[in-house]
Amino acid sequence: MTVAIVPENNSYNWNPQRGASTNLLKSNLLKKNKLDEESFEEVNAEAVEILRRCNNPNENTEQAKTVLAIGKVQSGKTLSFTNLIALAADNNIRIIICLSGSTKVLASQNFERLKEDLNVDDDDSSIDIIHYTDTNENEEFIFKSINDDSILNPKKTVILTTLKHHAWIEKTKEMFEKFSSNSGKKIIPLIISDEADHIEVNSKRENVPPATTWEKISELRQSFPQHSYVQYTATPSALLLQRFEDWVTPDDVVILNPGEGYCGGKEFFDNTKNNPHYFKEGEPPKLIIRVDDHDHDDEVPESLKHAIYIFVLGITDYYLKSIEQGKSRIKNRSMLVHPSRLKVDHSFWKDSVRKFINNFDNPLEFIQKDLLNAYEELSKTVYDLKSFEELTGRVKEIAKDISVQKVNSDTDIKNWKEQFQRNKASILIGGDIINRGFTVEGLVVTYMTRTLGTQDDTIQQRARFFGYKKEYLNYCRIFLNTETIDHFTDFVDCEEYLHQSLKKVQHKIDGKEYASFKAWLRENLTLKLVPGRFLPSNRNKIKREFDVVRINDRFITINHPSYCDEQSAKNIELCRNFLKKYESRMEVFKGKYTSKTPSRTHRYTDINSSDICDFINRYEFRYDEKSKFQAAIAYLESINLEKCRLFEMSYGELRGRDSNSFFVFQGKAQSAQGGINAYPGDRGIFHDSFVTLHLYRFQLSNLPSKPIIFVPAIKFPSGSNGRYIAVHPD
Repeated sequence: MTVAIVPENNSYNWNPQRGASTNLLKSNLLKKNKLDEESFEEVNAEAVEILRRCNNPNENTEQAKTVLAIGKVQSGKTLSFTNLIALAADNNIRIIICLSGSTKVLASQNFERLKEDLNVDDDDSSIDIIHYTDTNENEEFIFKSINDDSILNPKKTVILTTLKHHAWIEKTKEMFEKFSSNSGKKIIPLIISDEADHIEVNSKRENVPPATTWEKISELRQSFPQHSYVQYTATPSALLLQRFEDWVTPDDVVILNPGEGYCGGKEFFDNTKNNPHYFKEGEPPKLIIRVDDHDHDDEVPESLKHAIYIFVLGITDYYLKSIEQGKSRIKNRSMLVHPSRLKVDHSFWKDSVRKFINNFDNPLEFIQKDLLNAYEELSKTVYDLKSFEELTGRVKEIAKDISVQKVNSDTDIKNWKEQFQRNKASILIGGDIINRGFTVEGLVVTYMTRTLGTQDDTIQQRARFFGYKKEYLNYCRIFLNTETIDHFTDFVDCEEYLHQSLKKVQHKIDGKEYASFKAWLRENLTLKLVPGRFLPSNRNKIKREFDVVRINDRFITINHPSYCDEQSAKNIELCRNFLKKYESRMEVFKGKYTSKTPSRTHRYTDINSSDICDFINRYEFRYDEKSKFQAAIAYLESINLEKCRLFEMSYGELRGRDSNSFFVFQGKAQSAQGGINAYPGDRGIFHDSFVTLHLYRFQLSNLPSKPIIFVPAIKFPSGSNGRYIAVHPD
């Protein structure tokens, strides 16, 4: 794709203004109690931040700009881009293309939500919206809205929602090209992509034709020389790991804060005492129930029976309390069973669950013990739970109203939504189709036992149990196997690390340390990974060269020194100034070894971890050596260990090395050279409890100029454990 690259000077020289469309949206949302005024202002402030990073529609820039908006799974990203649309309409953006779903039902769902929340049928609305289909009527409607500008028919902003499918994107492109050709008018659209890391990232291997949808969106963007492209997602890794010149790579980023009442990874999986649902050390929080990997022998496993009993008792308690409180509208509740990706399995599970629910027609004494176990489980978090006798007296009535449905297709989703409005409660059986973008309304109990896979973003998108659940969080339970619990628990820190890193980058850009977000992305991207075999995304989607770096108690150093004149000179100056800063505090290291030759004589001092981070960040590595030190700095910043020990190795003697067979560490002395007090080797020089930084001086004696180089090596204390993906400079 050939579009103008945004200049490295990333200043925001315009400030979007709120107008009638944003005020109408606010009024509508407040009227329907979808959020309060304070929450709206927070969402609107974020929308302003996104839009001011886009191209100013009133300037002729001939640029395409890509802005990434990162939320959390089920955190209300649709509301954010609804607000963004209203704000864009207030600021003279007349065409908004919304790539709003990879299935017909989800695309239609987004269309209906936008239409309702923006209140486009209101007489005061300056927005028209259309869900694009291949008809002349649609084209005529769009072109009329763009062209009209009279007292009776004032010009409006047109929102075009379309399926994220290559055929529909191609038709959209052709339609606007036709309009521009016939009218001679330049179109400057805002394009919004929901779940932007999913279908539009090129998932094909190198040297094969690219993915069709990626190609068609590329062509769509290329047809608009000036436009802005806003990517929404909760799992942005694939977008951040694209090549610098790829049109998918963001020019800027905004982190969206979840609103009041959001419950995500921290609320469900944080296993520290900060979590009110903390259980005990080594165990998941109270809302998480571990499923035995061998519990799959029966038609309905014992753990699933337990989950259903909890669901039935929980909604019975909720409905009885709602009636007592005189609520005119009792919200429906649901349970999700996600056992497998295979559709054929879902029919079996649906029939088995339906058959099991029918057991409530029998005398309850046959299941009283199981109901009592479920009651005791609920009482751990629902402290005002009604009596067991009162609940079991009404469960038959509630159970009769529970619908059980499999959700495998667009038609299934549509049927479930219709059924959900009629029944007090429902149980969904489904797989991949209910991962991305699908909201299971009123979800309280999740039973998910499918195999985990190896991609962080895919696993996290299965977390339909996240969302705005604060008012009924105590009723929620999530049934998972051990591997899945561990993954979600570990990912809490990974997500937090990413969000905090990107926020820090913005401060560095504001402070002129980096010219732009993209300039930082090109050089410094490091992502924290969960332990094990996992990657942040599909391997084929990752287009940057990278290293997976494991942090433990082994030394990290370089294998290939950089000795080009410019880099070497910078590193010599950096290292000499760094050592000079601590020279007055240095002490000679009094190791237990007896043979203290000049090359085995070292000195040390204690320094702050921030000094090490600053030093490593300024050191000029060869392009393929930097990544492991980036990971080391990321880990150092995460462990909050203030004291570190700096060793100036062999400070009295310059060691010689050969650039063709380079190595850093001097080995152990032979036992005859000191017995039990022999030199332990350079790797044996460290502090047990501190982070250790070695700094070496070498002369590359095989080169004509015999250059001197400085080389760092870093070691973490015993028990250190981290895993990162660090990209090579692009």
